[in-house]
Amino acid sequence: MTTPIPPIDLSLFLQALRGQPITPADRQALTHPLAAEAIHVLQTATGLPHQALSAWAEGHPDRQTFLLDFFQARDLYGPAYENLELKPASLASLLSQPPPPLAWLIDNLLAPGHLLLLAGRPKTGKTWLALQLAHALDTGQPFLGLSTRPGRLLYLALQDSPQRIQQRAHLLHWQPRQADFCFHLDPLSPASPALDQLQVTARRYALLILDTLAAALAPGLDDPSQTAVLHTLLQLAHTTQTAILLIHQTAKANPATDDPFQALLGPPALRRACDVGLLLLRQPPDKAATLLIESRDAPPASLTLAPAANGPGWQPIQTPPDLLHLRAGRSVIRTMLEEGDGLTLDHLAGRLNLTRQAVYSQLRYAEKHGYVYRTRDDDPHRVSKPADRWWLTDHTKDSHPHPAIIKSPISA
Repeated sequence: MTTPIPPIDLSLFLQALRGQPITPADRQALTHPLAAEAIHVLQTATGLPHQALSAWAEGHPDRQTFLLDFFQARDLYGPAYENLELKPASLASLLSQPPPPLAWLIDNLLAPGHLLLLAGRPKTGKTWLALQLAHALDTGQPFLGLSTRPGRLLYLALQDSPQRIQQRAHLLHWQPRQADFCFHLDPLSPASPALDQLQVTARRYALLILDTLAAALAPGLDDPSQTAVLHTLLQLAHTTQTAILLIHQTAKANPATDDPFQALLGPPALRRACDVGLLLLRQPPDKAATLLIESRDAPPASLTLAPAANGPGWQPIQTPPDLLHLRAGRSVIRTMLEEGDGLTLDHLAGRLNLTRQAVYSQLRYAEKHGYVYRTRDDDPHRVSKPADRWWLTDHTKDSHPHPAIIKSPISA
């Protein structure tokens, strides 16, 4: 004879499922053995996907139907609910074998099971860079000079049409081997069945590209819900050993910070969840860009990129003089070579007809790479806040004694 199920509101089960607090009075209502076991399994089991379980519970307004379905599923899934105790490994056993080397898909950049983020301002060339990466992985060609091990990939182009992808693939002279494209995905949320769909699909691929993260997320998700989706994607990458690349946007950079990654849109957990962060920085009207790289498994790095000489996309620049050539025209370097150095930020901004923020960003970049330095204007008769004056280094002057030689082969 089946033990009667007490009159328990299903919302209590959903609260427990989501880890939300339950009042003492509600907890007393969950003392029935069947209810207690259901709550325990809902909170601790990892065999049944969390998203499917939540959506399944939401679809059962009747508590008895829900519990009956729950225990039937428990019998079907069987081992998923057995031996829920943690299984620690001793440090001695871990140290008894040398750690396996990372089998890089792209040298020092992309490895199986990595969650990557490629971010930048709109219209800076992120999609072209992602397509280049996909093309390299599919064909085994180098990516920005980095060696590549070919693998199967799935590109979720959620903001592009098949016609646009077709045009860009032709421009890249792409001869596909094992690359697939998909143009629709149900919106992602903590309870979305689309996350389970990705988990099943991802196992067939070495790389999954989500272009863009914002287009994939359900509208109106708050920061905690976005964080839950990100952690699910991270867990998916680690368990399936499928690398996942998220394409995302940044806000306008804040010149007062030394960390460009702080311009990432979305919850703070976005950066922390990713194994690798790629930030594409380009300041119009410059044609060149900088790709900043941070990783848990490789030292930080940066690449200077220029538009590819023989087609669309990007190519790496190896020498500093090339960078100065590309930053010709309205760049601060050219202006300082023409007018003499010791100029202030306000003077340069007025001369170039750019915002102070845009000029300061270029000055900081040039300072970082040893092209300029600054001193503080200590005029005792100055009433306002002392201003920085910017000077060309001897290396810059020696490399470019006359501004006429600075010509950009790609400037408009």
